[in-house]
Amino acid sequence: MSTRSLRLVAPFRCQFNLDSAKMVEEGENFNVFLQSLNTDFRTARERCFPNVPQGIMVEALLRPDDKSAESRYISLEQAGSHFNSPKQFSVGFDEKLRPDIAKYMQDAAHEADKVCGKVLSNVLSPMLETLDIAIYEKTIAILTLDLAIDDRFNDSDWAMLDEWTTRLVFFFLNPIYRKYIFPTFRGINEYAQSRGEKRIRSPREYYLLFDLSDEKGNADRTRLLWVNRTLVCPKGEALNDWATRHMDATRTIDVNGAHAHMSWGNNIIETTNAERPAAFSGVWDGLYLAQYYYAVLDVVSKNLKRFICATYDKKQNRELRALSRAMDYVINSVTVIEVDYKDFPMELQGVPKAVFRRLEKEWDFSTLLLNVRGKRDLCKSHGELLTAYINQRNSIRVEMVLTGVAGVGLVGLMMNLSSYGRALKREGYTNDVVGLLDIGQHLSPSVMIWIGLFLAVAISIFVSMNRTR
Repeated sequence: MSTRSLRLVAPFRCQFNLDSAKMVEEGENFNVFLQSLNTDFRTARERCFPNVPQGIMVEALLRPDDKSAESRYISLEQAGSHFNSPKQFSVGFDEKLRPDIAKYMQDAAHEADKVCGKVLSNVLSPMLETLDIAIYEKTIAILTLDLAIDDRFNDSDWAMLDEWTTRLVFFFLNPIYRKYIFPTFRGINEYAQSRGEKRIRSPREYYLLFDLSDEKGNADRTRLLWVNRTLVCPKGEALNDWATRHMDATRTIDVNGAHAHMSWGNNIIETTNAERPAAFSGVWDGLYLAQYYYAVLDVVSKNLKRFICATYDKKQNRELRALSRAMDYVINSVTVIEVDYKDFPMELQGVPKAVFRRLEKEWDFSTLLLNVRGKRDLCKSHGELLTAYINQRNSIRVEMVLTGVAGVGLVGLMMNLSSYGRALKREGYTNDVVGLLDIGQHLSPSVMIWIGLFLAVAISIFVSMNRTR
């Protein structure tokens, strides 16, 4: 039996998103909804989740009791964190689906062999019992899978490892996402809407994460972000170039005698007693959190471009007001994400904290965070410009209405002067000096109306030409 294994951690996108602002304001009793969801999924699945494929197992992870001091240190693998863990659901497959899942994995391995031009499926064996799919907030999900590395795995195989494992995950994830994961969380979103649960955002209202909204129309497309690899092997066996390029003795994290090397590329865990990957839960806690927050910041950064590049000229006022509300929501959501990212790791302890802090530096979180902040500030500037543009457009309309009212008034005034002048003329009143009130005696009613219309048009032209642009 091989003593080496490789853990693949692959973030991807999934149509599930919590409302950040509402979770801050009303997150205390979110467990009530999650308990109801778990109960209905077990006892009333056909009625409450009619579109969820058979054989899928979903469990909402309840948040630990606030009154329990110990809960703040519970492993993320069990029930999330005391402080608003981003991990929300665990997805599995029952016995009936396991043959299908095994077939998808076998097909994915053969396809990876074909595309890479090198057969690695005979020396890298997926351990399906380790397959785990966790759904987090902000449309982020993480797939975990361990591969057993055969002793025949040689140096030339290491050269193709990164590409082959990425292909494997994509070719495996593609069918199961479309067939199982996407319809499952479509059903959960529908369940939340039927219960009036506003803390779970409807896919029609993904203003910030717009690329996965129903409005885009391609939410069922597989969106694999990347694949991170961690080699778990006995000390002294990580001697090839693939492993040594990620190892630095000065930055080693001690994990009960084992040595964890966390780097910008892949990771190495050197074991002392041939432990399996599951023995290093503290390492995975920190790694999953780092993967999640990096993925969220990366996805948010890309989606913010939509608001920075927005134009206003050809939009109706209704569309502009909707865009303004969306911008306000986006700015608030990005701020909450930044606050969560800064607050949550402060509650980590021991190995998870050491791993998270190491990966922050290796993956250069600070540059990514600055990028997000810069785009958020640009969105703020665009929001202010949009508000000014809407106000200007509204003021123009007010001017047009007032000008129209003034024009109607002028026409009415001329008609009244004409009627007054004719009345004076019938009574035989004459005046040698012609004043404004006497003009109706000398001009016909039609001429008076035309004068009024001319003055109204002239005023409209003057206001239009001298309006502040």
